Amino acid sequence: FNGIFGPYCSQSEVFGEVASTLVYKLFEGYNGTIFAYGQTGTGKTFTVEGDETGHDRSAKHGLIPQVLSLLFSLLEEMQDDCVSVQISFLEIYNELAYDLLGTVMPANSNKRDLPRVLVALAGNKTCITHGLSIHNAQSEYDARKLHLKGRMNKVMAETPCNGRSSRSHTIFTILLTRQEKDSEIVYKSKLNIVDLAGSERLSNEKSDNQRTRTKHINLSLHHLEGVIIALQKLKSNSSYVPYRNSLLTMILQDSLGGNCNTTMIATLSLEKDKLKESISTCRFAQRVIRVVNRPLINKEINNEALIRNLKKEIVQLKKSHHDFKEVL
Repeated sequence: FNGIFGPYCSQSEVFGEVASTLVYKLFEGYNGTIFAYGQTGTGKTFTVEGDETGHDRSAKHGLIPQVLSLLFSLLEEMQDDCVSVQISFLEIYNELAYDLLGTVMPANSNKRDLPRVLVALAGNKTCITHGLSIHNAQSEYDARKLHLKGRMNKVMAETPCNGRSSRSHTIFTILLTRQEKDSEIVYKSKLNIVDLAGSERLSNEKSDNQRTRTKHINLSLHHLEGVIIALQKLKSNSSYVPYRNSLLTMILQDSLGGNCNTTMIATLSLEKDKLKESISTCRFAQRVIRVVNRPLINKEINNEALIRNLKKEIVQLKKSHHDFKEVL
């Protein structure tokens, strides 16, 4: 493993080691993904989201609030550049995708009232999310407000391991577009911060609805593991990777063996009766670290800026030509 955090490490320590470098690389045009994986009740959501209750809230800020804080502080230093930030927040629940920023849902409302998102893979293996809203964020306040709105719409439920557990996968995405002054090159990058639902034993669930939900979660995590195993076999001339087996793996296709800097956080329990699950998490992390990604700088030419700069160059050349003729 690249690092180990003890039970008393601070949220800022985790952010500094795991996420800060990915934020800086966003401005260079590199994609990034951070995903938290582990059994229910081991601290995934606290690590990713944080806790906004009680005193000293800033000390309990998770990765998302801290990423947004650093992102917008860096933006203030780039006033000469043209930069835009957009946010989306997607949830996968019972193998259906929902837009967490589509509308504000009342407490205890039906999940089917949230806007549905259709997920598909294009011919070039690009993931397309039909119906997922993308929101402009002009400031850290705007972005934090969007994050809070999405959190309020997440599916939470009681489990044997956690009194209020996230029972869905969520993907918070930051889209960054940057163009330097007097340049026709546009950098487009994204950062996914993923909170995976925790695995849970079916024998622990009491109702049919709970068992159905747990089956979907466990199957989704199983397909994620299947993709990781297949990516390891690519070295032995096996070319098929089953990204299409689940919504989660379709959406994270770039993050798993693709054009992305990806970091996994494995969360573990210190309890002896959870030892089997903790070992399973460690084994999965060992598989993930062997996957090879190929991150590239994502840039394109802004045709309008290119034409504008070429016109400037023509004017300068004409002036130089005129000055040269006068000298002669």
